[in-house]
Amino acid sequence: MAYVYNHLMYETTSVDIASYVALSFEQVLSARILEHNNHVVIAILTTPIFSASERIALKEQIRSDVAVKVDFDPSNVIVTFDMDVYRALGCDNPDKDSIVNKAIERNC
Repeated sequence: MAYVYNHLMYETTSVDIASYVALSFEQVLSARILEHNNHVVIAILTTPIFSASERIALKEQIRSDVAVKVDFDPSNVIVTFDMDVYRALGCDNPDKDSIVNKAIERNC
């Protein structure tokens, strides 16, 4: 996907789109994204959400919106509130396989 801005063309990656979608939600303060092995991991920090149903609804809405915009299978889009995953995505050279596996294991 490409956007034209001031007569220049910018390529937009799936990570950029996923980040934009996640950050478009009012409750999301920060998001870190990883695309690896046909999975998109979205680790988010939010304002306090006290209701489990609200947390689930937010995760599902982000997952479905990203899947549509990035053209991914929704089962391969993982949205997590897990701080270990969030911190690991902030490292300079993250172990991508372990991050995806950790997000899958902890997101069930």
